[in-house]
Amino acid sequence: MEFRINASLSAAAVVFGLPALANATIIIPPAGLAPGSTYRLIFTSSGLTPATSSLESDYNAFGAAQAALNGSLPIATWYAITSTSSISAATNIAACGACTDDPIYRVDGVEVAANQAALFGTLNMPLLSPISVDQFGNNVPGSYVWTGTAWNGSILGPLGSSFPYFGGQPSTDTFAFEDRFFLPSTVSLPIYVISGELTVPGSTTVPEPSSASILLAGGALTGLAKRLKRRRRKAA
Repeated sequence: MEFRINASLSAAAVVFGLPALANATIIIPPAGLAPGSTYRLIFTSSGLTPATSSLESDYNAFGAAQAALNGSLPIATWYAITSTSSISAATNIAACGACTDDPIYRVDGVEVAANQAALFGTLNMPLLSPISVDQFGNNVPGSYVWTGTAWNGSILGPLGSSFPYFGGQPSTDTFAFEDRFFLPSTVSLPIYVISGELTVPGSTTVPEPSSASILLAGGALTGLAKRLKRRRRKAA
């Protein structure tokens, strides 16, 4: 019940433009990931959109535009975690291919899910942490979020319909994606946005000892040969 009360209060804040609490913390890449590791970022958009369009591309474009507002975010392809009548959220955000196996973090460095399967994977408790941070690292507790999506990432009351389904924050259970459907699609709410695959800068690759030894030995032999050649010329 506490979640639903908070969410309702936040919905009023969204509609009437009341400020959200903020901490503005950005930790990219997330701490603890080794150079060369891959991961994904996720956030709740600070901007709002109606859910009247039935085109997934419109929500992807909105999500990308929201990410672009923060120049501190890495360059990436961004996907809306939304479902329309023709494509589910799970299918939409899997377009990046192998990235579905990557761990998912908020922009403040907090892990949300071990991978995409875990993001949608378990009824009543799919998330390690709520997606309650926007693209600037600001906390956005207690907000409704357009999803058109069931807890498992499938289509449920898709965006573009008269009364799409929406999720709510802060939540780590089913309600994060699938809460209610009483709001008309003309109401403007945030959406969840997730990146494609990102890589921690640097590399863990180092020369093998045998390879390094061969290189050093080769350089030493080359130098010795040059010195011997010079000595022969002087002797002649």
